[in-house]
Amino acid sequence: MERIQELMGRLEDLSDAEIAELEGLILTEFDAAEASEQTMESVERMVTLADSLDTVRQHVTLRNERAEQMAEQARAAAA
Repeated sequence: MERIQELMGRLEDLSDAEIAELEGLILTEFDAAEASEQTMESVERMVTLADSLDTVRQHVTLRNERAEQMAEQARAAAA
């Protein structure tokens, strides 16, 4: 969980490989929490992890949109 928190804190600066690692870590932790005895703590952990995964995926979408916009601007400038 510490690695997830560390990577989430640097989300803007992560490489594509680190983002993939982060998604994998979140999914692994979520699966572990889901497989454990359902307690208030495990459910809270699952919610936190699901929220983190949503944040990562939103960031990836935004990053891709920005890259597409920059590519379009570069094409327009080159024309």
